[in-house]
Amino acid sequence: MAEIKYLSGVENARIAYFKTDGGYIPVACITSATEDNNTRTSERVNTCTDGDTVKTVDGFDRTVSFDGEATDQDSYDELETLFNSGEQQFFRTNKSGTNTTDAVKKYFKGVISSLSRTATAGEKVTFSASVELNGAYMGEAPAEAPETVV
Repeated sequence: MAEIKYLSGVENARIAYFKTDGGYIPVACITSATEDNNTRTSERVNTCTDGDTVKTVDGFDRTVSFDGEATDQDSYDELETLFNSGEQQFFRTNKSGTNTTDAVKKYFKGVISSLSRTATAGEKVTFSASVELNGAYMGEAPAEAPETVV
């Protein structure tokens, strides 16, 4: 029997957001991440379906939740500003933890729906956040939030 290989968790990942005057700005080193995907469906039963219930997918709801270490005080303040704006933002994750062109990058747009911080004396500031995505993940930077070297 072949050996089962399990996927490893988030390693050396970072999250960045798009700042209109400076490209994507790294704000955190991710220590763990959770992705929740759900479909929105509607049901119908009528004579055309011979009385059977037919479900149709109307859309998708995606939420990305992550825990991380703030890269510095300004980075957490930036996240808090984004949260308080209530506006959609563009985000990028780097799986390699670098900004090099060989990094595995995922782009998405969404709204930060929750944000909390833990600041213990003598330890690094950590936080948790959730982003409600608007649309699907993108493999390339969208035209309205182009990639620039920072």
